[in-house]
Amino acid sequence: MLRSLVGSEMCIRDSTGVVHRHTMELAGPSHSVRFQPGQTTMAIPTTNFASEVWAGTIQLFELGDGSPSPLFTVPTETGVTGLVWSGNESAKQLLVSSHDDGRIRVWHGEQPVSELKSNQHTVLCLEAKPGSSTVVYSGGSNKSVTAWDIDAGKEVPGSTIWHSGQVQAIAAAGPDNLLSGTSDGEVVLWDLRSVQPAASNTTIEQGKCSISSLSWLNSYEFAVGCDSKDVLVFDTRQNNQPAKRFTGHTRSVTSVMAQGDVSSLLASTGSDNQVIVFDASTTEVVARFDKHVQPAQSVAWDPSCPNRLVSVGYDAMLHVHTLE
Repeated sequence: MLRSLVGSEMCIRDSTGVVHRHTMELAGPSHSVRFQPGQTTMAIPTTNFASEVWAGTIQLFELGDGSPSPLFTVPTETGVTGLVWSGNESAKQLLVSSHDDGRIRVWHGEQPVSELKSNQHTVLCLEAKPGSSTVVYSGGSNKSVTAWDIDAGKEVPGSTIWHSGQVQAIAAAGPDNLLSGTSDGEVVLWDLRSVQPAASNTTIEQGKCSISSLSWLNSYEFAVGCDSKDVLVFDTRQNNQPAKRFTGHTRSVTSVMAQGDVSSLLASTGSDNQVIVFDASTTEVVARFDKHVQPAQSVAWDPSCPNRLVSVGYDAMLHVHTLE
C-alpha cells in the first residue's frame, strides 16, 4: 500500500487505486468521540467557540475499512458537553447527548425523540448502564451523579449521588458499580444497589488534580486521567495509592481509554497534542502519535480492528491511527 497526501488529508491508496482517508476536518473543535457498541459508527460533538452562543453540532461518521465517511451532521443551539450510546449490541441503540444548559437529549438518527431537564446546571459527562437499553448516568456541575430512564423520560427515583466537587468523569463497571471522578481529585467506586461507596474513596492530590477521564482496564483495575502529566492506574483490591504510573505526556492528560478484554493496551490524549498508547501490563509506551496541532481531547478504539484507534481535538480534526 502506498501512502500519499490528498489535500490536507493523510490517505492510503491500496492496490486497486482506492484512496483511504485517515484524517478528516470536523465542523469545529471536539472533546469526545464515541463508537456505537459493536459497530463502526462514531458520534462526535463539536463546538463553535467563535459564536456569541456556545452552539455546536453532533457529527456521525462510519469508519468501515478505516476511512471515516460522513453520515450526517445535526446542529445544536447549545454546546454539547457529552455523548453516549444507550443499550447494547442486541438492543435498540439510541444516542444520548448532554448540553451546557443542563438538558439531556435522546436521538434516533438525525431526529431528537425526547428531552430531559437536569437539575445539574451543566451536565459534564454521560455513561450508559451496562446491560440496560434505557438507563444512562449523568455527572454535573452541581456535584452529583444522577441516573435517567430515557424511555420514561425522567430521573430514576433515589438515584442521585452527591460529591465534594463537580463530577467530570464517570465509568460503569457492570450493572451494579460506577466510578465517578471530580474536579477536586476524588474518585469513588459506588455500589449502585445501595448507593454507597463499594470501596474506600480514592483521592488523587485533592485540590491539585482535576479528574478528566476514567476507564476500566478489567474487573478490578481502572485508569485515571487528570491535570497531571501521568496516567494513573488503581487496583480496587489494594489501597488508595496508584498501582501503576504511566509517563510520556509533557502536559495534562485529557482522556484515557482502555481496550478492555481485547488486550492490555491503554490509550491516552493530552494537552501536549499527543496520543500515546501504553502497554498496561508493563507501563511501556507502545506508540506515540503527534498528528494533532492543538490539544488532543479524546480517543476511542475501533471495535472492528484491535490495532486501530481514532482521536479528536481542539484543532477540529479527526485522526485515524494504526498500530504497526
